[in-house]
Amino acid sequence: MALTYLREEQVIAWSRHPLGGSFNGGQAVVESIASIPGDGQDELWMTVKRTINGQTVRHVESLEYEFWPETNADLIEAVFMDAATTYRGAPATTISGLDYLEGQPVKYLADGSQGGATVTGGSITIFGGPASVVHVGLYAQAEYETMNLEFATNNGTSVGRVKRVTEAVVRFWATLGALAGPTEGDLEDVGVQDYPINFDKLPGMFTGEKVIPFPANWDRQARVLVVQDKPLPMTVVGIAPTLTQ
Repeated sequence: MALTYLREEQVIAWSRHPLGGSFNGGQAVVESIASIPGDGQDELWMTVKRTINGQTVRHVESLEYEFWPETNADLIEAVFMDAATTYRGAPATTISGLDYLEGQPVKYLADGSQGGATVTGGSITIFGGPASVVHVGLYAQAEYETMNLEFATNNGTSVGRVKRVTEAVVRFWATLGALAGPTEGDLEDVGVQDYPINFDKLPGMFTGEKVIPFPANWDRQARVLVVQDKPLPMTVVGIAPTLTQ
């Protein structure tokens, strides 16, 4: 759990932060955590217990600095994975030094191109061609879900009444790849530029609004769910749903 606290905005909000590595019968657990001064912002350090290759291990990890891209080329330095490591050097297709993640399904970002592999013999092979900057780590899907949506009617509020979200306008900033819908079983591609197979061209991160039609049925608890299922940046600035009753 994490607490967002902005005193000047009167914001106090709890949220869940699942960690990559919670699979294969193991649950990633933060055993200790501390914040220390960093270069322009505080650094968050933690000790994380995981089950890796059938063994209980502990990793000392730090939270990556905030991602504030100025150009599409900055995508190369986006790290949205846990227990991640980075290779920098001559273009390569085999990335080694991953013994600490042996047997685990990992995600990677290779010169800005995302993909997945399983660590075997302490290494992975990236798809599509050699890369000079490769981030590899465990990925936990990012999700944002609204609370039950409510609105005023001529005879009271919509609380407890059957209603339906017909569409939602979602405002994104510096985003690549996103899904949205009423539930996890009804997610649709938002249409934000997805990842190209062409490795010599980085995609353009999207900033703006997307109108998303909803196929949701009538329900008493209308919600909007936005998901990032890739190790790529996604920032949701706002959601404006249209409801009918």
